[in-house]
Amino acid sequence: MIDLIIIYNHKYEANIPKLDRYYQGKFENIWHLVPFYRGNAENVIPVYDGSFTFQSFIAQAAKKLKQSCADHYLFLSDDLLLDPSINQANMPESFGIENNWGFIAELHDLSKGLYGRGVREARKASLQHPGLEINGELPSFDEAMRRVARHIKLDSLLVRAYTPTIQSLRKPLLKNINNNWDILKANIWHKREQAKNWLNPKQLEYPLIGGYADIFSVPQSSFDEFVHYCGVFAAARIFVEIALPTALALSCKNLGTEDTSPKRGFNVWFPPAPWHEMERKSALLNCMVEKVDSKLSNLIAEWPQDYLYMHPLKLSKWNW
Repeated sequence: MIDLIIIYNHKYEANIPKLDRYYQGKFENIWHLVPFYRGNAENVIPVYDGSFTFQSFIAQAAKKLKQSCADHYLFLSDDLLLDPSINQANMPESFGIENNWGFIAELHDLSKGLYGRGVREARKASLQHPGLEINGELPSFDEAMRRVARHIKLDSLLVRAYTPTIQSLRKPLLKNINNNWDILKANIWHKREQAKNWLNPKQLEYPLIGGYADIFSVPQSSFDEFVHYCGVFAAARIFVEIALPTALALSCKNLGTEDTSPKRGFNVWFPPAPWHEMERKSALLNCMVEKVDSKLSNLIAEWPQDYLYMHPLKLSKWNW
């Protein structure tokens, strides 16, 4: 049995019935982790933290989640929709994994500088905080390096490289003068970050990796360890797109990714790409939304067969 757990970055309670209906009959247990929830729905677990460290939601909800005795736990964000043909019976095959494997869409070596937000957050990452006693709660440095190496080869733990996300100025220039001024400021900011990383590199104190946090899965055999690491990284305020992939790499012996899955997801913002590529993908997603008239029933019928999932889809604007 595979439990589906939907994580909400924000308190969008109106999405709960829409997602219950979308996944109804596909998964025996559907859970919603909703920050500051005060309602009475039995499958909604209230959690308390912010969107930058939502790995803590999993640690807070773990005791409740484990009551179902699932064999596998599949986590999705509330603005990501899975291929409607996927269910708990065919999920491993659809993701290209074995039953005892974990899954995450992508893993990134932060030292290569390709994952801008992760690079910036990695510079701030620390496991040493006043009043925080987590010594011995994570694998040793050497053991963590060994476990991470099962899934990704790290060139270095020195954060020096940074690939800026440069936007092109919009044309005609005068008509878009306000937007272009914002774009120019953003481009300068990214170039400044690039220079700062090169002139003042940061040596990571622990083997941290980057990755995508909006879809991942954990087998029951790794769940307790994964949950514990999520809680530790949350206590240390490690950014979620570093904390979750690192916790998965530390706890799972085998991890599948989209590189080994039969289909890939359609994701506008991840993996990191040049700005023009993100704009192109955003336009394609908007065309799909217009085609199905923002109706979930139409999307199910018209789902592009090449996509494992689509993200982001803001369900506040969708109905049946």
